[in-house]
Amino acid sequence: MNIKEFNELKAKVAKKQSEVDQAKGAYNSGLKDLEKNFGIKTIKEAKALLKQKEKEKEKAEKAFETMAQEFKDTHGDELGI
Repeated sequence: MNIKEFNELKAKVAKKQSEVDQAKGAYNSGLKDLEKNFGIKTIKEAKALLKQKEKEKEKAEKAFETMAQEFKDTHGDELGI
């Protein structure tokens, strides 16, 4: 390996290190946001909260569909729907 190849390799390593540092910063920033907004300190807690929120969303969607159907059944003829 000559000096030119070494310097090229050194530049590539520095670029990759910069990308790693940037990714770590984004990760830490995301965790701080989760803790601030939801009191979550780990990815495991975030996944559990996401799962809970998805279940709540599905339940709300089903309730809405039921209520919309009831409304349509009750008032559909009057409204032409």
